[in-house]
Amino acid sequence: MVKERVFYPILITLLIIGIAGVPIIGKALYAAPIIGIIVMLASGVISFNLSRPVLPFVMLLVVMMFNAYSIDYSWAKKLYFVLAYTSIFLIFDFSKIQPDIRKLSGLFIAVFLIQKISDGTLFLFSAEDVSLIDSRSILESTLAFPLGMFAIYFLYARNYLWFCLNLCVAVLAFKRVVLLGLLICVVMYFIPKKMRGLFLNAYVVTFAIFVLVIMQIQLAMGAYNEIIASTFGVSVDQLLMGRQQLWSGALEYLQFDYLKFSFWGAGHNGLEGYLAYGLPSKELLLHSDFLLLFLEYGMLFLILFSFLLQNQASPCRKALALYLALLFSSDNVLIYQHVMIPYLLLMTVSRKQPREINVKPTVHRGGDDELIPPEIPRGSVPHP
Repeated sequence: MVKERVFYPILITLLIIGIAGVPIIGKALYAAPIIGIIVMLASGVISFNLSRPVLPFVMLLVVMMFNAYSIDYSWAKKLYFVLAYTSIFLIFDFSKIQPDIRKLSGLFIAVFLIQKISDGTLFLFSAEDVSLIDSRSILESTLAFPLGMFAIYFLYARNYLWFCLNLCVAVLAFKRVVLLGLLICVVMYFIPKKMRGLFLNAYVVTFAIFVLVIMQIQLAMGAYNEIIASTFGVSVDQLLMGRQQLWSGALEYLQFDYLKFSFWGAGHNGLEGYLAYGLPSKELLLHSDFLLLFLEYGMLFLILFSFLLQNQASPCRKALALYLALLFSSDNVLIYQHVMIPYLLLMTVSRKQPREINVKPTVHRGGDDELIPPEIPRGSVPHP
């Protein structure tokens, strides 16, 4: 019995129930790791898949467990959010069963459209009501995050029909960071190969992430207030949807200075006292996963995590990792199962491109260095 073939439909069912917000059982997705362990034990095949895409999240889990500021319910909850999707892809290697990503993408699109039809917003939508500066649209949805991933995946798989379909729906779901991520990854696809290799290089992207987080800290300190106000006609806090005040309060709460946080941070859950009780708006999330990693685990951990995130084998994997890095820079997707599960699934089924010309394509299975000829079902999409 191939354990992946048994567990995959269970996982997708739980995932769709979760994003659809089905009453009572909507949180059943968090039981997926437990079900996965039962399936693995029943199959008699006890194996683990520590692949490149999973490695940074395994490292994050270890640090979260052994570098805790306080051990309480909040600590356990945040730890389990990361453990849930990481453990699934440690236990299962879905590249063995070649899942049809078109069907999964179609389910996400269907859920988005049904939600917007049922609440009536799809019929009330007007382009005049959309504001890029104010990040406003009545169709806005966090489903934009995974839909953008599907679009990038299909682009690099050269399935342009499904790329266009996911692109259109992702634009409708309207998240500014998704639009930026799609623009950058599409540009990466069309530029010359050597230039794309340079821009997607793990060292280059890691340096860019480091610079971006430093800029976020400087933004929180008010370093660019006048420039942004004169350029966009709005305050930094308005442009960033309240993030400047949020980040500034976090830095003040931790008594931040660069030297202090270079090698060690406040510890996992170190910001809970501020996020749970110190804000008039009752915000519970920092809206920047990278900044959170910096403040809780230190600059050195952020650099290592960023490098492992981007250090992937194929152009498709590198583009998906870059897209996720952009999401990490402005949102809280580290704890979003409906973002991280599709991401790791797409990274798992994406294969290395063969270097030889006119050679039968190969598909990546198991370890990062193992290449096995594919068995592609008739009419299926080859993995990029």
